[in-house]
Amino acid sequence: MDDPSQPLVAPTVQQRHPAAAVGALTVAVGDRYALEDIAKTHARLDAGDHGRVLVTVP
Repeated sequence: MDDPSQPLVAPTVQQRHPAAAVGALTVAVGDRYALEDIAKTHARLDAGDHGRVLVTVP
């Protein structure tokens, strides 16, 4: 049983998915957009393109 005096700590991604810790998982990203171009990102998705996009934040 858990000790109620100890804070609850969620497991890390690496603990839940050990393959992530060794770099065995990859995600294909279709296009990258800067945050300033978020309107272009929305337009692309609204046009029916459901590929993955990455929005970079400075």
